[in-house]
Formats: sequence, structure tokens, C-alpha cells
Amino acid sequence: MGVIPLSDASRRPYRYPVVTAWIIGVNVAVFVLELIGGEAFVTKWSLVPADIVAGRHLATILTSMFMHGGFSHIIGNMVFLWAFGPEIEDLMTRRGYLAFYLLGGLAATAAQVGADPASTVPNLGASGAIAAVMGAFIVTYPHDRIRSLLVIFVFVRMAYIPAVLLIAAAILTLQAYMALHPDLFDTAAVRADARLLFLCAILGVTSWTSLCRLLRGETLKLREAEYVQAARAYGAGSMTIMLRHLLPNVMHIVLITVALDFSGLVLAEAVLSYVGVGVDPTTISWGTMINSARLEMAREPMVWWSLAAAFTFMFTLVLAANLFADVVRDALDPRLANNRKAA
Repeated sequence: MGVIPLSDASRRPYRYPVVTAWIIGVNVAVFVLELIGGEAFVTKWSLVPADIVAGRHLATILTSMFMHGGFSHIIGNMVFLWAFGPEIEDLMTRRGYLAFYLLGGLAATAAQVGADPASTVPNLGASGAIAAVMGAFIVTYPHDRIRSLLVIFVFVRMAYIPAVLLIAAAILTLQAYMALHPDLFDTAAVRADARLLFLCAILGVTSWTSLCRLLRGETLKLREAEYVQAARAYGAGSMTIMLRHLLPNVMHIVLITVALDFSGLVLAEAVLSYVGVGVDPTTISWGTMINSARLEMAREPMVWWSLAAAFTFMFTLVLAANLFADVVRDALDPRLANNRKAA
């Protein structure tokens, strides 16, 4: 949780805070010069206590009060200065306020040099001057209310892991288990069957959630439909309503989702088998076919038709599945059937 002061809610300045705005502008301009000049600029104009004690670089006593170490440093200082400075500027004359600001910065600089006069660490920042302004505000207006922004940080983070990564991790876990328990998988055929079965299981586990979410939303919408309410009013049971009214109206979603997921699962199997974490290399699959074709393309002369055949048949399979699902959806969707009868 954090509190960011914005302004004094108990009073308003009679004059525009020209000096406060000018000080903020100078600080921002110097910070831009820091970004442009880099470390060399900061080293040249920041205050080093040992140099001040030795009588060198005395100008840095003033220049260091307008320098900052980063974006958070300057933003924080300028926000506090704009929140408390206008009232103090309005209380004093503008020249008096500027002199007070500079004297506060000089006092903070003297304290830094006096605390460690032999230090060679550069010092910079307007925090001392702004602290003087805040102190004057608290002493002068101790009962004023400050309009502030209350920031409450509530971090609720959910990490979404791509299903392919989960599948690959599961297959690698199975391979490690096989390596640690060779007595349970004594033949190559048993190992190949186990990897194929486990791949099918993990693909199913990671692909049902989207369909379930869609079906739940559609079912919640359909249960409020007039024909469902009428069936319930006539005394139809829950199972009858589900089988006669809900299931036919959600089957098109099932078919479309299954067709889309089928394409994704074919691609996932091909990618996983291609990189060696899918089915066993001795099992015929799209991934192993593409991997073998890749090796053959390195031959001279190049054998390209194996790879082209694998991609062509994968494309044909996915296209056929989508066309079949589209035809079945048109046949089973009751809304499309009603439209054909009306026509």
C-alpha cells in the first residue's frame, strides 16, 4: 500500500506557484541533460564531499541540488514538491521562497559533507530542499488535510502455461521414469506403446477445458430459453430436457471445437515427435515422417518428395476433418434444419 500526496485540501493558494513550477522545470531539464550526457555529466556536476573539503568543484554544491539518480527519484521528489510547495510559496514572497528552498538544500549538503568529509561517493538530489519545504508546511499548517492518492497493491497472478510445454514436460517425465524402471518396460514395443498411450492421455487432459467452458456458457443461456421453460412447465424431467432440447443445440459447438482441436492436436503431435518428445522413434507418425524427410533433404541429390508428401497428407487430413465436421454440423443443428423447412 502506498500514499501519494496530491495537494492541500484545506486551502488554495492565492497566486499561481510560479517559483515551484520553475524549480520543477529546472529539475526536469537537468535530468534530461543527465540522460543525454550519461555518467560523465553526472560525475562532473554531482557533489563529492572530499572535493568540497579540499576546496575543489564548489559549484557542485548548487548543481547537485537539481540532479537525480533515476526516474523514480525525480518523480517522487517533484510530486512531493508540487503537493506542499505552493502553500509555502504563497505564504512567503517568491524570492523568499526561492531563498528558503536553496538554503534547505545547502543545509542538507552541509550535513552530508560533515557526516563523512573524506567520502568520494557522488551525492545528488533535491531531497534536502524538498524536506525543508515539507517541514515548513507541517509547522505552519499542522491540521490541514492533504488530498492524497491511496494505492493498494493486490497482486493476484495466474500463470498460464502453454499446453505444448506441459505435454513435453509430461513426456520427458515418462521417459525419465522408464529409464529409472527398465524392468517395467523390458521391450521396445512396450516402451513405444506406453509413450503413445501417455501422449494420447496428456493431449486429452490438456484439450478439454475450452470445450467445457463453451458448453457451460451455452447451456446457461439455453436453459432460460422459452421452449425450455415451456417444457419445464409441462412437467418434463431434467434428463428429458437435456436430451431433447439442450444436447441438440450444443452439438454444433462440440463438432466445431473438436474439428479445431483435432487440427491443433495433429500439429502438436507432429511438433513433439519431430523434436523427440512425442511418440517413440520406432512408431510411425507425422513427426517422425517429417524428421526422416528432413534428414533425406541433406542428401545429394536432395530427396524432397518425402517432406512434401508428409505435409500434403497432413493438410489433407486436417481439411477432411474440418469438412466432415461442417457437414455433420449442418445435418444435426436444429436451427439450420428449421431454416431449411421454412424455406
